[in-house]
Amino acid sequence: MPLLLMVGVIALINLLPTSSAETPVESNENTAVSAQVSQPLLTGTLPPILQATVLPSPTPTITPRPNVPDEATIVLLGPPAASFLPFDNQIVFYWSYSEALAPGQEFTLTVHQDTAVLTTATLTNPNFGNSYRVTLNLGEEVAAGEVEWQVALQWPDQPESLLTSETRSFTLLPES
Repeated sequence: MPLLLMVGVIALINLLPTSSAETPVESNENTAVSAQVSQPLLTGTLPPILQATVLPSPTPTITPRPNVPDEATIVLLGPPAASFLPFDNQIVFYWSYSEALAPGQEFTLTVHQDTAVLTTATLTNPNFGNSYRVTLNLGEEVAAGEVEWQVALQWPDQPESLLTSETRSFTLLPES
């Protein structure tokens, strides 16, 4: 009899009308997933997908470098032209420039004997008042005889000179 009673109750529950809207059931029970009400799907139209616009990358612009003024001059101060210097391997070179150096400009001092470059030195700031001074040890490569030197103004990343001084010579005396 209890079995018959249980089958009758189940049949009765299935025959009762059910509502079409589901309502969430709140419980005090802690769960990892919250209760969600399922929404009916939207049947409207979706917004159109727009094509992406690709912008060109910016073109790098070259910052113009300042020109050397026409009246700019490099004046060699020492050693004096046609001077005779003792062969002690250390020579001090002096020169001046009539303008202020632009940022990034530099002077290159080149010392050569015959066709061989003995040494070069670079300066970017005045270091002798408003003038420039470099002390060089010419080393063993130099021999007694005529030595020439010249100063050039240039940008460090460009091989050509913006302005060059005169070429000046001096004579190294043989050691006695």
